Amino acid sequence: MEEVIRKYIAAIKSTDFIRYEKRFSNAIVAALTKGFQKGHREDRIVKVIESIINKIHDLRGSADDAHITTNAAFVHGNKSHVEFDCYGGKTTKELGDMIFIISVIFKKRKYLEKMTICSFKKEPPRDPKWQIDREQLYLLSRFPEFKGVRGIAPKGTEHALPNYSGCLGAYALLYRPGDFAFLSATRLERFLGPRKSLRRNDLHLVSYRDEYCHAFRFSIKQFPTFFMLRDMICMALKFSGQSDLWVCPDTHFDDCHFADNVFDFTHKYLTMGIGEPLYMKDALSNAQARRFLLQVMNALKRKTSDETVCATRCDTVADGFLRYGYATDALDDTKHVANTESDNDGGSIGIVHTTINLGE
Repeated sequence: MEEVIRKYIAAIKSTDFIRYEKRFSNAIVAALTKGFQKGHREDRIVKVIESIINKIHDLRGSADDAHITTNAAFVHGNKSHVEFDCYGGKTTKELGDMIFIISVIFKKRKYLEKMTICSFKKEPPRDPKWQIDREQLYLLSRFPEFKGVRGIAPKGTEHALPNYSGCLGAYALLYRPGDFAFLSATRLERFLGPRKSLRRNDLHLVSYRDEYCHAFRFSIKQFPTFFMLRDMICMALKFSGQSDLWVCPDTHFDDCHFADNVFDFTHKYLTMGIGEPLYMKDALSNAQARRFLLQVMNALKRKTSDETVCATRCDTVADGFLRYGYATDALDDTKHVANTESDNDGGSIGIVHTTINLGE
């Protein structure tokens, strides 16, 4: 694990990585600007983002032969809806608009992986405030037990997902001329209180207090293994002579709940600062959320489409995610993804998967 940390830090501090980060940000801003100019709805903007991200060239041959690639797919069809209990009554709501995933690979095994399920909200032209569906916010902030109804969400079983980081669910608040602010659903719920809308001027208030809800603040009694990862990072830096690169953890491997703009989001996303830890070797992991994503990817793999480009991209994203197993030899989630069912013609959700392959 220490070797993975050393290689990873060298990679993200390289000029090549920073250039990739800037290209990634520019691509999303270009997609959002185009979407606002054409008056697209949120789902259409997500599709444009997917198309532009896939035009970014892979980063090859950076520090320590790291290879960074991002693939995106937009699943056409009905929106992905799930059913859950909300204040004593059954309700059905959209799961989200886009799933962001990032995996760190070393010697053909996954050592680190994060995910966040994101709902996009577009700023209206005349009344510049975002309307928030309280029941969807309940879902993305609390993750009550739910089951898939239609779309890509696996059906037939109840899904109970922990939300250790508070960032398994999130929102991207789109604003003109082509940008978005990112915030976790838990942060948004705390700030909104009983209200149903948020203005752009409120964003500085959202970020002002406790900008980073550090994962390191979790109780050591509850999550002792996370502190093992922190200690390994410090040791790796000390013995590699790279302590000048990273004196103490900032957004890297952190639990960031807010990003002011696309460039801020991209930096935190690509440096493992955003999302729920699905897997961190010798540290905090979310087995239930990891199995849920494996079910989604297997459903994506089985999906057919009349649009050749869409089918190819779905297959590319699924293959890229399923290609590598996890570093823990005893970890076997295959039995949890067998016989899962999803709506073959449904989806209407974007999936973005970035892999940072540290080589051999």
